[in-house]
Amino acid sequence: MTNSDSGDDFITKERLWGINTLKYRLTENDYRSLWMAASPRQIKAEFGDRSHSVRTIYRIYKKYGIAGIKAHKEQVRLEISKESGSTLDEDWIRGKLKQIGENKKRTAFAEMWVKIEKFEARF
Repeated sequence: MTNSDSGDDFITKERLWGINTLKYRLTENDYRSLWMAASPRQIKAEFGDRSHSVRTIYRIYKKYGIAGIKAHKEQVRLEISKESGSTLDEDWIRGKLKQIGENKKRTAFAEMWVKIEKFEARF
């Protein structure tokens, strides 16, 4: 059921049931803090309707000149490889970077969920 006259395109279950809740919506600063931890698709999958669309997240990254996560990660890998010479195997470097990235993503998501829960607990 919609009410086009009032400007509402949809009725959330919270409004339908009369529950007064306010959901946190990720901000540009939140996306910037998640940049190296997760891709826009991963952010959208994790935070759902609390985040903007994948396309909007990409636009935010472009606005701040931080687009190109894959290119940045590849640059870091190349720098490590160059500094280590032939002492470290390329597969080991890739595996280690992937492991560090997964740990960073889990930590960043957990911190963001704490922030969200604190905000939503107030309402």
